Amino acid sequence: MKLEKVIIDGKEYYREIKDEEIVEVESLEEGEESSEFESKPEKKEKRDVQIFFEKVGKGAKDVGVKMFDGAKRIGTKITVGAKDLGAKMKEGTERLFNRDKSDDPSSTEAKLLRLLPYMSEEDAHEFCKKLVASDEMMKKVNVADIMPFVSKDDCDALFLKCIIITDGKSDIAKAVPYVSKTCLAVVVDDYINGKYPDLDMDSLYPFLADEEIKKIFYHIISE
Repeated sequence: MKLEKVIIDGKEYYREIKDEEIVEVESLEEGEESSEFESKPEKKEKRDVQIFFEKVGKGAKDVGVKMFDGAKRIGTKITVGAKDLGAKMKEGTERLFNRDKSDDPSSTEAKLLRLLPYMSEEDAHEFCKKLVASDEMMKKVNVADIMPFVSKDDCDALFLKCIIITDGKSDIAKAVPYVSKTCLAVVVDDYINGKYPDLDMDSLYPFLADEEIKKIFYHIISE
């Protein structure tokens, strides 16, 4: 039997406590509010959720620090890579110009290569139009050396003209990377139709679309 002390009018009395009246009460942690309707499992769940979010917050901070450090390392690598690429491009350009100067600085090609990097896009386009219009001028220059300095449309025009005036016998491998897919599709159609019987088509294969490769395949097996 369990007894409970009660005070009535200043006098102490003891009364019997029935089992159904006994309620187990947990001690509350600092900052935790009690609720007469909140059971023990519910309190434990709240604490678990709080611990979970504390861990998530700490983890997020750690991830943030790692991402920041990683970004700095990537930025450094990109900067170094860009410097290396710039140095290689400069070296290649210098070799190109020094080669032409040492071979024949007074040649038409050498003069053009020294001027083209400084010409505006409009002026370079006008030059290409005159170059394409003259077979003699075309024969004096290597179009592959000019293409890095002119537009894609001008590269296409120079490429087609070069094939025409040389009957497809010119070394076009160096010029192909600057030519559009549309232009190469036209060249393939003309080649299949017999326009360029001596064209070195093998050098074009790496730059052709799947459709053009298929056309050439069926052309070969049909012969």
